[in-house]
Amino acid sequence: MNPAMNTEMAAQACDLCGSKDRVVIGRIGRDFRRLVSVVCRNCGLMRQEPVPTEAQLRDYYARNYRLSYKGSAEPRQRDLARDQARADERIALLAPILKPGMRILDVGSGTGTFLLTARKLGYAAQGIEPDAQYAARLKQQFDLPVHSGPWYTAEFAPGSFDLVVVHHVLEHLSAPTDTIRRIHEWTADGGYLYLSVPDMKNPTASPLNRFQPAHLYGFSHETLIMLARKAGFELLDLPNTGGTQMVFRRLPAAPTDWFIYPSHGDEMVEFYEQNSMSKYFLRPMAYTRFLRHIKRGLFDR
Repeated sequence: MNPAMNTEMAAQACDLCGSKDRVVIGRIGRDFRRLVSVVCRNCGLMRQEPVPTEAQLRDYYARNYRLSYKGSAEPRQRDLARDQARADERIALLAPILKPGMRILDVGSGTGTFLLTARKLGYAAQGIEPDAQYAARLKQQFDLPVHSGPWYTAEFAPGSFDLVVVHHVLEHLSAPTDTIRRIHEWTADGGYLYLSVPDMKNPTASPLNRFQPAHLYGFSHETLIMLARKAGFELLDLPNTGGTQMVFRRLPAAPTDWFIYPSHGDEMVEFYEQNSMSKYFLRPMAYTRFLRHIKRGLFDR
């Protein structure tokens, strides 16, 4: 993300709980440029401050994200191989709820590996992809039904899908609560939502990876559950899920008691105090991880 998009200003309201009470937890990002990150003291949701506007994001993701963030405007062979392995893992994880002919929406289709895999298995899968070049590739090379543009420009009838997959996408969006509420409309009664995001409460994660320019929001297990509940989804207990990779079932209406972790804001403030960048680099783990990255080919994204 262009660093000019992020300059300190008056506190914004939290997307999840609406509070303006926040604590600054970072001032530089993964690229060592200025990036102000805060955590909501009320609910524990992390975000950039300010969050970029939709106009800025739409142009960035349509034209510049893959090149500036991934290093290539076209998917590389290693990207395709990695995404295929992850698509296979996702299908295996979702196996307990998958049924023949299921209607699936993949939000943020990327290289298209999940869409292709799902359709080969007989599911009626389609996608949304904001990157114009990637979306065109999926349509032209694979004849995949993909909406080109941000999620809010897609038009689907209520109850169009039995399963909506949002894999490492929610953290990139400026309005995660509104996004999941729209997905609730698109999901059929008793349908499912798969959510996976980076875990901001992972004590072994590098702070450099925690504060990424393209990640507007950061979620923990607790904030992701509260967000889903607020939008009308209940958590399912499925094998191999947990942390910030979860499956939810659609409820007819959102419960009013969605704020089920009232002390989580204070917990997250304390977590960031105990896992600051300066304290991280005092630990041997920081340097062993860096050496592993070099051995693997330097920060494979």
